[in-house]
Amino acid sequence: MTRVHFLWQLATTVLRMGLGGLLVWTGLVKIRDPYDFLGSVYNYELVGPQVGLWIATILPWLELCAGASLLLKVVPRGGALLAVGLFAVFAVALALATGDGLAISCGCGVGSPAGEVTGWGKLAESIGLLFASAVVLADSVPMRVAWAAE
Repeated sequence: MTRVHFLWQLATTVLRMGLGGLLVWTGLVKIRDPYDFLGSVYNYELVGPQVGLWIATILPWLELCAGASLLLKVVPRGGALLAVGLFAVFAVALALATGDGLAISCGCGVGSPAGEVTGWGKLAESIGLLFASAVVLADSVPMRVAWAAE
């Protein structure tokens, strides 16, 4: 194993574990306090009451499953793909809320510090998490070099 390969594996393992821990934590916090999270979903003003209820019911469990998958390395490609989807949807929701000038709690972790509101900084953070999850996803896909198969 070359030094570059070792460093890449170390970096992707740290990213996978960090993202997994983050998703498990945020999922558990939202499961513990579902009504507060439901209020956060409604604050984005993107969906109606019924769709918002579905989102608030299902999303925390998806976060928990994706995080557990990444942490335990059980179907890690599926967990990484789910994480990419979750962070992409969150980035779009943040971009729309920021563009509309909404200064609301991001809803990332219910009970987040009061300073964590939607804005360009939070959007940049979300895009960073999206990029990190894409790196973990790319690492989980086996790469085949055409000339190596010959």
